[in-house]
Parts: sequence; structure tokens; C-alpha cells
Amino acid sequence: MPVPWRRPPTARKSILLVVAAITLVGTLVDASPWPTQIVSGPHIVLNYPSLIGPEAARSLLAERERTLAFAEEVLGGQLFRRLIITIEPTLLTSAGLSEPTEGGGAITFYVPVDALERFERDGTSPFDFVGCHEEVHAVANHLWPVGQFGTLAALSEGLAVYVEELHRGAGLHHSIAGALQASGRLYEVGRLLEESSWDAPVRVVHLNVYYGGASFVDFLIERYGMEAFSEIYGVEWIRWDARHPEDGPVKADPTEEILRIYGKTVAEIDAEWQPWVASHATGTISDAEIFLQAFASDIESLDADVAELEAYWATSPLRLVGPSSLVAGLYKGITDALYALSDLHGTALEEAYSAFRTSLDRLEALLAEWLDAIRALEEALALIDAGEAPEQVAELLESAEASYAAVGDTGMLDRVRGLLAEHATAGSVGAPD
Repeated sequence: MPVPWRRPPTARKSILLVVAAITLVGTLVDASPWPTQIVSGPHIVLNYPSLIGPEAARSLLAERERTLAFAEEVLGGQLFRRLIITIEPTLLTSAGLSEPTEGGGAITFYVPVDALERFERDGTSPFDFVGCHEEVHAVANHLWPVGQFGTLAALSEGLAVYVEELHRGAGLHHSIAGALQASGRLYEVGRLLEESSWDAPVRVVHLNVYYGGASFVDFLIERYGMEAFSEIYGVEWIRWDARHPEDGPVKADPTEEILRIYGKTVAEIDAEWQPWVASHATGTISDAEIFLQAFASDIESLDADVAELEAYWATSPLRLVGPSSLVAGLYKGITDALYALSDLHGTALEEAYSAFRTSLDRLEALLAEWLDAIRALEEALALIDAGEAPEQVAELLESAEASYAAVGDTGMLDRVRGLLAEHATAGSVGAPD
């Protein structure tokens, strides 16, 4: 599930698909059994895994060049230097991390390996949902320097969602902000800009920051123009007084900055924005509650298993776990269905929610089966290392074989079957690397 976080200095991170943040993505590079290749374009240098070929990489580069150009056009300026993009394969979850560089930027995309393979196979973009989200961060932070600690999350993520929805021709921010408002959970402007006032549940915070933020950004730009927005975005919200470092950070006051730039109080701006949100929303309170039940509660059941699977992938990719088109496809389908609920109403919403719940139950079962397979193989390999009897090892491998087959992890299924064949003919075994 998407969750908000405190940003490290100079970084922008966004997780736009289901399930919690990947906690071990930092180990992916060290654990990767695949080399990284490089391809360059006019404005972007792309570091890509050899899991895809050079032709697919060039197509992916061309797509990112187009999205960068779109972000630059909307925001009214260009990066002076190349954007560096790195693709890191994950098992199921998608994430992005943007960091400014001198005159440019650096983005790391964490992309499911199945999505990369599908892109190579039929051209389906692995970025169909996030559009130009991370490129917006890179361009905005270059055009409107925000200091060491960055701008406010609702402005940063709100702008990125707003522009990437322009890119996709979508309007989720209207639907989701409307659902939050109808259920009484849309933050007022003062709270949206006062990050220390955010509280649980984190998924409701996420919806406010990303989609409430996008609605607010859309409103500000439509009503007051991009120039004024660029000024509020570029406020140095946190700074250190070099003369008195012992005093800690000095924080700008959003209420003062809103008044200075827009000539109105936060309360007056909020009084304009709230009716604007309502004017773009079409759902009922009942519709809102169904969507928020799915987003803020139902999907939570996936968090622990997906996080554990990603941890296995981070440390043992293609050794204990490999990609599964079956699970990845179901995972993506649930993600798409989850967000689609915000645009549905009445009977159509109820039917879609029922289908969503059915798919969710199936995915939960598959994730549990996948973990059973991994643990069985892990235990079998430990017994092999210890020189235990082949019968004990074979029993575990047979269990792993059945579970890997059930979830469609064909790479690991082949590996387990190879180990089984070896054990059927050998009186003693040695663990393969």
C-alpha cells in the first residue's frame, strides 16, 4: 500500500502502487545476479538491467525522453544537464526515488521484473500508471530550487500527481479528493501544509498528500497561475542558521507564506478550495466509504507477505524466488481495480468492489503459497549444506515444487526439479551456489 514517509535531505520518493515501502531496496544492486548496461539519449542516461535487451532499453529510453519533455513543457523550463535514470528490478512493487544533481537530476525506478519482460515482449509500458511523476520532481526541483530539505510534501507530490495525470488524461485527484471530502477525511489547507499534524491511518495521510495535494495544486494553478505556485513551491521551508547551529532548524510558516504570496489567509484559501473540490466530485458518501474501506483497510492484508517476498527477492533473486507472471498480473490488476473504485458509483461500484475482494482473497492465498515454497527450498538447501539424508531433502523439495508450480514461479520450479533429479540419483549431495 502506498505510505508517506519523512524524506531524507534532497530526496523525493514516491510509491504509487499497492503495499508497503520496499525496505531492502538498497541491497538490490549488491545481490543482483545480472549486470547493468548503459544507453544514452539526448537528455537522459539510462542504466538498465540485462534482464531486458538493448532494443527494449532504447525503447524505454525514448519513452522517458518523451515524458521528460512533457514535464518540462508543463512546468515551463528545462534541465540544463542530463537526467540519470536507473532501473532496479523488483518482484511485485513499484517505487521511484528522485534526487537533484547540478543542473539535472537522478531517478531510480524500482520496477517489477515481470513488467520489464512484458515491455520487451509487447511494448506495454511499466510506467503506465506513474506517467512522468518522477520527472516532474526532477524538473520542478531544478527550476524552483527548494534548498537542502526540499519543499512541502503536499506541494511536491501534489504537483507530480497533477502533471502525470495531465500526461495520462486522468482525473483521479478529483475523484479521490472528493471521496475524502465526502467522508470528512480531506485535510483543510492548514493541516495539509503542516506536516507535523499528520496522523494515522497512514493510507489516509497518503491519499491526502498525493491526491488531496494534487487537487490543491490544480486549484492554485487554475485560480492563481503557475508563477505564484512556483513561488510557494520554492520557499525554503527548512533552513539552518549558520551563526547559531545549536538552535536547530528554522522553519518557514505556511500561513505566513500563503498570505505573502497569495494575499489571503490559509482559511480564506481553504474556503475557496473546498467548494472547488466539491464541484469536481460526483460520488456519494456511501461511494466514498467503499473506496476508503478498500484503500485504507482491505489492502492492508497484503502488506506483510509482499514485504517478506520483496526481502527475499532483494537478497536471493533467482536463487530462492523468481518472477511470476501469474502473481504479478493479479497484483497489478488489484492495484488498477483499487484506484478505479474511486471513479465508480452505485451498483457498478458495489460489483467492482466485490470482484476486487475476490481477487484480493486469491492473491493472499498465492502469496502465502509462494512463501511456503521459498521456506521449503531454503530449509532444503540448509539440509544439503549440513549433509543430511537425501530423503529429508527430497520431501522438502517436493513440497517446494508443488508450491512454486501453484504460483507460476517457473524459474524456481525448474531449479527445484533439477535438485530433485540430483537427489534421486545421488547418495550424498552438495549445495549448489
